[in-house]
Amino acid sequence: LCATVPAPRWRQVCLFQAAASGCRAGQTAACPEAAELCLGAGVYRTPCLAEVVDRLASMAPSAEAPAADAWSRLAGRVRELRARVGTADPILADRVVGRTWAEAMLLSYGLVRDVSGTPLDYVPADALPHVRAAVAWRMAARSSDDDLATRVETVARMLARRETRALAEPLQSGHLRIAGLWARDLPGEEGIPWVAYLQDARRAWSPDATIDGKICVLEAAARMNPVQVDLLVEGLGDEQELVRWTAARLLAATKPGHIALAHARDDSSARVRQRAGQPQSPSSG
Repeated sequence: LCATVPAPRWRQVCLFQAAASGCRAGQTAACPEAAELCLGAGVYRTPCLAEVVDRLASMAPSAEAPAADAWSRLAGRVRELRARVGTADPILADRVVGRTWAEAMLLSYGLVRDVSGTPLDYVPADALPHVRAAVAWRMAARSSDDDLATRVETVARMLARRETRALAEPLQSGHLRIAGLWARDLPGEEGIPWVAYLQDARRAWSPDATIDGKICVLEAAARMNPVQVDLLVEGLGDEQELVRWTAARLLAATKPGHIALAHARDDSSARVRQRAGQPQSPSSG
């Protein structure tokens, strides 16, 4: 029907509306197919895909719930989503899948009392960076006086635990907004690997679990109220450039006048020096 609309702009509106109509809360079986419609929605493609992501992510059960079937259904929908979008644009498919798991894990861990890695028994490897980020976020809310190594070890220990609780409920979609603290790439940062961070924000990513754990801890520390500044300052002294870069970016975004940034401007890495001298306002990205 949308293909019969002669005006391109209204054809795009039609596709957006058709996708939104087919992919609704409680009716997610059509969401992967709806994502295909979004690809033809022109200027509405991004909000259209965001709606699909939100609907799929809302399928996530609580990380404490004994809900193998729920995780299996969500994983199946996400696999189909990747297949349908990936046929046209594999890179976009990676981004949409990552954002789906990022949002799903935010909702899944949002209200947990006993933090554990229980979802890891049911979700694919695609979801691991987002489980790690969500666990680090929950642990940051519970302790503000750990050093970086202790916090990373705690996150790893929680991921190794398994815990279930009957009647556990996930956070409802839209009840929490995660600030984006990486709005744009500065020169030389284009090649930094990244994944979605909890929602539509993004963070650097490393295949090394320890390095990635540090990044997750720093990202969570920057979003606490108040900001856990000591962890960010400690991150500036890490041996890994990607960790120091993350700490410099987050500290410049949240505490742009901090004295530690002046020392970071002497870092051996040009990218770290650049971020230490580039304060920015929190925004999506």
